[in-house]
Formats: sequence, structure tokens, C-alpha cells
Amino acid sequence: MIDLPVARVERDFRNTIGWLAAGVTLLMLGWYGAYNLLAYLVKARTPALRLLFSDLCLYGVGLPLFWLCVRQVKPDPAPVRPLKPSRWWMIFLIAMFLVYATATATNLTMQLAGWLTGKTWVDRIQTMSRETPLWAIFLFTVVISPMGEALIMRRCLCDRLRPYGEGPAALLSAIAFALFHINVYQFGYAFVMGLLLAYLYLKTGRLRYVAAVHMGINLVFGLLTSAVGRLVDVQALMHGNYVGVSWIGVVVSL
Repeated sequence: MIDLPVARVERDFRNTIGWLAAGVTLLMLGWYGAYNLLAYLVKARTPALRLLFSDLCLYGVGLPLFWLCVRQVKPDPAPVRPLKPSRWWMIFLIAMFLVYATATATNLTMQLAGWLTGKTWVDRIQTMSRETPLWAIFLFTVVISPMGEALIMRRCLCDRLRPYGEGPAALLSAIAFALFHINVYQFGYAFVMGLLLAYLYLKTGRLRYVAAVHMGINLVFGLLTSAVGRLVDVQALMHGNYVGVSWIGVVVSL
């Protein structure tokens, strides 16, 4: 009789993982399948339009498929706890450091891999940030993305994994969050940030704290970095060529 509860917990855990894994898989397949179909049908596409198509396919196709599976598992929401502004800022600064450190390590690793293999590896996120209008980066990556991903990765996944421990819930949701980006350059810092955001959600039960940290990260490393990159010729500065450099951009970057 002692083994029965353990066996039941293990069976429930396998069932939960199965439904959640199926949900994430259908989310990705529905999202990218619909996006590729839409991109094939609509030939003339601007960077802003690609972001719009991506969100339409994610929330219009992928998310409903995801929900069909996830709803089969009963959620167990984390208790709501207040968070002092000073503690939020501390978590935000830690997240900034971890994202920067992980992204730097990833770039160095990819440069080494390129040197060893003789291939040129390109980060599509950097290319996208140079081509996309700033208003589109703000709307889709600073506003919409953090709110949608907080709902999917934290509310839907963490609430259903929490009964098996906050550690496994944070770890598994972070893995899903990293895979969600489908970009080797983003995998490392997405995983680290996913762990931190899951921890914050599980400790406070508040999506707004999580979304605010995510928005701040995307604002700094997405919008502001892109804006500064368009004002400052970084390569020129590195080689001592200051002609034509916008000093407004230099001031902003400091």
C-alpha cells in the first residue's frame, strides 16, 4: 500500500509531461507551419510584416493547438506573494548580467565553431534587428512577446508542473522556453532567463512581475541596442575612425 501513492504520482507525472510535451510540439508545428504557408502565399514581405505574420500564426494557430493538450492537465497556481520594488530591481539587474554573459559566451563559442569548421555562422536576430523598424521591435518584441510568453511558459506550464516541485517546474519550463526560440544563438540566454523568470513566477504567483522583467530585457538588448547600432558605427569606433559617427549614439550607449 505504501508504493501505491508513489506509483500514482509517477503515473500522473508521466501523463502531465506527455500532455505538455505534446502541447509544446503542436504549438511549434502549428506556428511555423502556418507561418511558412503564409510566407509562401504572400511574397512581398517587410521585416515588420514578418513579425506580424509570426504573431498571427503563433496566437491564432499554435496557441489553440497548445491549449487543446494543456487543458487536459489540472493547474496548481503558485500562491500570490508581494514583491518589493528593490527586490524586483535586483532580479532585473541579475537577469541583465546573466543574459549578457550567456550571450557573450554563445557568440564566442559560435566564433570558435566557425573557425574550426571553416563555416560562417550568422545570428539571424542581429540581422533582423538591423532591418526591422524600431516601432515594430518595440511593439512585437518589447510589448507583445513578453506578455504572450509569460502566459504560455509560466502560467500554463509552471502551474501544471508545480505539484512535482518548483525546481523541476522551473527547469522544464526553461527548456521549453529555450527550444521555443529555435535559434542556437538564443538558446543559452533564453534558458538562463527562462529559469530566472520561472523562479520569479513560482515565488510570487504574479505574471506582471515576470512580464516586466522580460520587457525590460527586450527593451535594453532589443530596442535600445538596435537604436544605438544605427546611430553608432561600432566597427569605425573600434578601428579609430571617428568620421561620420553620430555622437548622440555614443552618449546613448553610455
